[in-house]
Amino acid sequence: MLDSPNQVTVESYETTESGNWRLDLLNTPIMARSGDRIRQDLLSKLTYQKIWLTPSEKPESHQTVFIYDWDDTLLCTSFLNPTGFYEEDVEIPEMAKKHLEKLEKAVEKLIVASVKHGKTYIVTNAAEGWVQFSSKKYMPKVYSALSDVEVISARSLFELQFPGDSYEWKMQAFTNIQKDLESSMITNIIACGDSRIEMEAARHIAKLFQTAFIKTVKFKETPTPEELIKQLNLVIQKLDHISSAPRNLTIRLERKGK
Repeated sequence: MLDSPNQVTVESYETTESGNWRLDLLNTPIMARSGDRIRQDLLSKLTYQKIWLTPSEKPESHQTVFIYDWDDTLLCTSFLNPTGFYEEDVEIPEMAKKHLEKLEKAVEKLIVASVKHGKTYIVTNAAEGWVQFSSKKYMPKVYSALSDVEVISARSLFELQFPGDSYEWKMQAFTNIQKDLESSMITNIIACGDSRIEMEAARHIAKLFQTAFIKTVKFKETPTPEELIKQLNLVIQKLDHISSAPRNLTIRLERKGK
């Protein structure tokens, strides 16, 4: 089902490795500011006419920002900690260890590619230090790659101000990111997460830029390692297109036949 009656599926993508998962790219009419529809259509036409260049071709006038959730987006946390509480002595089955190795490879590849395209953030509602600790424990190569990523604990920054309101923590953290960027530049915002919070926060901050293209990637909630690997590999394959497309996109990851 489409999220909006005005959404149109532009492309569906799958690979032999993706199994029963596919990635759908949908044009979405969500605009960063009212009245920007004409501006977006013009930018799209200029891009194809090679008058307006993509961010990788002309970085001085464009900026791209990736914002990732951590738990169940880059790390299969619910699978590793099904009780919701971290337990040091939980033994990981051998098959799960093999999946974690594949997951580590996929996440590292995604982070490295994102950093090449633009500024990359991980925004989590977990406590300060959890991303670093869990990546070092389960995906040490990813831990090393985090040196090029700004990791933000929304909880640590905003829990006192908004007690118990995890939605507001992320909204505020995204807003802080926007303040660090140049609002007058054409901005690509790529937000990836397993909940609607990341999607809504990205749309919120897009309104604060003069011109912004919003690309949201919705992952499955509580994935198994194998499911998360398949989703990540699909995103990696289409990352260049997602990043450079001069339009708003809603990217859905779902099982075929649903």
